[in-house]
Amino acid sequence: MVTLRLPKELEEKLDQLAKKEERSKAYIIRKALEEYLADYEETHNVMYFVKNNAKLYPIKKQLYCHSVNRIPNEVEQ
Repeated sequence: MVTLRLPKELEEKLDQLAKKEERSKAYIIRKALEEYLADYEETHNVMYFVKNNAKLYPIKKQLYCHSVNRIPNEVEQ
């Protein structure tokens, strides 16, 4: 079990979506988290593969980093 507090604005959006979709808030949160975790895992698996197969996929100096949405500053242009 997980308990969390949402900012008022996010909770209002969740309430609206739950009513529109005729689903519980727990269902929507669970589905969103499942999708996020699947995307996260897939992205990191791809990055790991690319990093470890540099001969197949040449990339510039350590493009791989733990934050998928950020390219390290030390990457050469």
